[in-house]
Amino acid sequence: SPPHEADEEPIVVPDRLSSPHPLTRQSSDILTGLQPNELGLVNPPKTGCLDITVSKDSLRRALRIMDTVIKTLEKRGHAVYLSEGRTKTKIRDVPISFGIGEKLVTRKKRPEDHDLSGRYAFGHSRFVDERAPSGELRLTIHEAENFYIYGCQQHWSDGKKAKLENRIGSFIDGLVTVAVAKIERDKERAEEERRKIERQRQLEEERRRRAELRREYLAEEARVSQLIAESENWKRSQILREYLAEIAKRATTEALALSLEKPLAEWLKWAHDQADRLDPFTPSPPSILDEKCPEEEKNEPPYSRW
Repeated sequence: SPPHEADEEPIVVPDRLSSPHPLTRQSSDILTGLQPNELGLVNPPKTGCLDITVSKDSLRRALRIMDTVIKTLEKRGHAVYLSEGRTKTKIRDVPISFGIGEKLVTRKKRPEDHDLSGRYAFGHSRFVDERAPSGELRLTIHEAENFYIYGCQQHWSDGKKAKLENRIGSFIDGLVTVAVAKIERDKERAEEERRKIERQRQLEEERRRRAELRREYLAEEARVSQLIAESENWKRSQILREYLAEIAKRATTEALALSLEKPLAEWLKWAHDQADRLDPFTPSPPSILDEKCPEEEKNEPPYSRW
């Protein structure tokens, strides 16, 4: 059921438009001076006029209904104003636009001009359909179509059992229902946005955690690889030194069957430097291997203009 305002006094639409609200008086002056469109309805201008789209015959009644709606809203503390071509009120800080219109009906009409040169039409085909004002008025809450899932009603019309004048209270309750629905939807959207931000934060935190884990993993992997490489190099340096010691020993007792490109003493110093370079416990002697090897230059074919 729709929420009700505290004011439950009966709402009466007067038979005559007396002491109209300034917006009603202003709109009456404007609409009275306008001509109906092809459908027989007077279209209100976009500025300075209430949202009233009715025939000339229904204009006074529509003005009385809108005047009663405006005065009731203002009595209950809800300002009514014109904005962006709409008649608006603000309930619980929610702007809501509304208006009144007239339903159209389709009627059969006999053509006024006959085409004597054309084919004669028999029976019902001699009539044309014409849309015209019905005299039935309808109050509309424009935003209600966005809140149908909240049970909001959009239209209040003349009915067989009750005229629109007797449904003003229900219409104002409908305005309140739309305001409550808008507040509820905004809360839901804010909560959804909060959940979205929280999900994003969790995703970012998970990415950060995974990146940190990867960094720690790779760092540990590098430390382990370095440890193994150092132990292997230390072992290789030991083997190399044992080998060099054996060479030096044999060189004093027999001719070496090795082909050395340097004198033995100079060669042994160079070889011990290589063992020291492998040994993680010994300062590494400088070597050309510390430098980056230049890329091999490609042999480009001679430049030719042809």
